[in-house]
Amino acid sequence: MALISRGDKFGFINTRGDEIVLAAYEDAESFKNGIAIVYVGNIFGEVNSFGDKVVVSKYDYIGEFNDGIAYA
Repeated sequence: MALISRGDKFGFINTRGDEIVLAAYEDAESFKNGIAIVYVGNIFGEVNSFGDKVVVSKYDYIGEFNDGIAYA
């Protein structure tokens, strides 16, 4: 997955150039363990490589998943 920018929003594309995670986030981090941290305003959430929200954007901070657990 590669991070893309459309104006002031970010999302992700796969190796074929298909937009997998829509560019709807104000910022995003690279995928780790199949999960990417995304930001909407100052609120954190996480999405998987299918674009599904794994953790709804509602936290002031969230860490990456490790053994199925993330710090919030």
